Amino acid sequence: MGIVRMLREWMDNRVAYGWLATSKVSIGELDINVELSPNDRYLWDFATLPDWQGQGLYPRLLQSILEQEIQNAKRFWIIHAPENLPSGAGMSKAGFEFVGQLSFTVDGKVGLAPYSDSTERARLGADLLQVPLIESVLAPCWTCGGMVAKHPDKADANSCWPPKRSNESGCCCAKEVKKSNNVISIV
Repeated sequence: MGIVRMLREWMDNRVAYGWLATSKVSIGELDINVELSPNDRYLWDFATLPDWQGQGLYPRLLQSILEQEIQNAKRFWIIHAPENLPSGAGMSKAGFEFVGQLSFTVDGKVGLAPYSDSTERARLGADLLQVPLIESVLAPCWTCGGMVAKHPDKADANSCWPPKRSNESGCCCAKEVKKSNNVISIV
């Protein structure tokens, strides 16, 4: 079987995927581009096909990556958008510990709000991502929070968070959202 045919067959049968960064991190939604230390790994862009969701594939995929890389790294970092609650639940099931929540500040910049019992590890995460530690989470989701940085001239009284910016792509902020944690690590 040729390599192209094998790759096509693998792609057709894939039900979940994710990536592991070993040297550089690029988080386009947050305009973050940083180098990783040799002791850090960043997991990103995980997805499970809808028909396969809810069967524990995501946590098992995360655990498999950790098992393969644990000899090569001291810390594993992973982030999810606050509005993506299933992703946070899968991370928790995989054994990750939450250290803080990324949020947009009123001026549209990204910051990390640490949880009180994880301040030192959150500081490591903030240093890794080159963002400041902030006192509280301001944006309920990255869709709305990102509007400040991307479209500061658009104001809308019906926007879902201060400073009252419009939302072109539709937002989950109008929905009831339970507490979400979105920066987690295993140390």
